[in-house]
Amino acid sequence: MGKVVVADNVTHSYPQRGAVLENVSLSVDEGEFYGIIGPNGGGKTTLLKVLLGLVKPDRGIAFLRGKAGYVPQNLSVEPYCPATVKDLVTAVGGRSAHEVLAQLHLHEIWNRRFVDLSGGQKKISLLAMALSVSPKVLLLDEPTAELDVHFRKHVLNLLRDLSRRGTAVILVSHDINFVLTNADRVLVLSKMVVFEGSPSKAGEVIPKVFGMGVAGK
Repeated sequence: MGKVVVADNVTHSYPQRGAVLENVSLSVDEGEFYGIIGPNGGGKTTLLKVLLGLVKPDRGIAFLRGKAGYVPQNLSVEPYCPATVKDLVTAVGGRSAHEVLAQLHLHEIWNRRFVDLSGGQKKISLLAMALSVSPKVLLLDEPTAELDVHFRKHVLNLLRDLSRRGTAVILVSHDINFVLTNADRVLVLSKMVVFEGSPSKAGEVIPKVFGMGVAGK
């Protein structure tokens, strides 16, 4: 398998916050399910944006090979915006939109305005937009937040299927157990790389980083 995402000694700071990433290096293979966990303010969202080229690092390099789909934590849309879920997904993915409609069971909200949706429905719509480009790399920031148990399971099964078919899945989540249970490899990030490797070994550093244990570990 080839490397589809690489970061080498990435460092980035914000004027009001200081350093949020310090010498972060990682690589992700084609078809790998790669989980990123860490405390609030640990740089997880910034790292995704650096990998996507949305944020330029102060030092270091990052590149992504192939088409990327991105699920942000939220999408800021003006309250008066008339765009429906169909409008947004079709604008991004064109013909692939109808395949995504079936994959995510969006029939009930397909013609509703995005701004009128619940938090969970918005999250599913953002995932639909990301999938509609048929990505080689899928980057997700808290994709299961606000989803009910049924849809969490459905999304997980979909992500696993994408991974088996060769799409690299990079998932940021505060749900530690979700990541440790499902990822092929885990990055524990607290501005710096605290750990990278097998999920079975990641639990050993959790108390140090989070000041807590992991249920069932």
